[in-house]
Amino acid sequence: MGFRLVGAAFMPEWSALLTPREHLILLAMCHLALDEERDGCEAGLYFAGHEFLMLRVDGTDHSDDPKAYASARQSIRRALRRLEEVGAIELVREAKNARKAEYRLLVWQPVLPVDNSRSGRAQRAGQGYTHVALRATPM
Repeated sequence: MGFRLVGAAFMPEWSALLTPREHLILLAMCHLALDEERDGCEAGLYFAGHEFLMLRVDGTDHSDDPKAYASARQSIRRALRRLEEVGAIELVREAKNARKAEYRLLVWQPVLPVDNSRSGRAQRAGQGYTHVALRATPM
C-alpha cells in the first residue's frame, strides 16, 4: 500500500489543480501502488486498471448496464488524461491484449502554473508580495 504516496497526493497543490473527482482518482491510484519496490513490483506504479477506479470512485463497476459502464469508463479516461496534463501521472505502458495500462505516479513534486504576465505581477504586488534580491556573501 502506498501510504507515503497518498500523503504526497494530499498536498494542497493537488487540490488546487484538480477537481474533487480527479483528486479522488489520484488518491485511489496512490493507495493501491507500492511505496517501495517489493517482489519485483516497481514502487509508485499503478497497474489495477479502469474498472478498479470505477469501483473505488463510483462504488460500482457498472457491469449490469453497458451504457452506464461506457459513460463511467469515459469519465475515468478523461480524469486520467487530466492527471497526465498536470503532471501527477505518466503512462508507462498502454493497455493491450487483455493487459491493463500502467501509470507512474509523480505526486512528490506538483508543478504549479506561474503567472508572469504584467497583470499577474501587479496583482501579487498588491497582495504584500515583495521581491528580495539574494546575494552570496563570503563566510
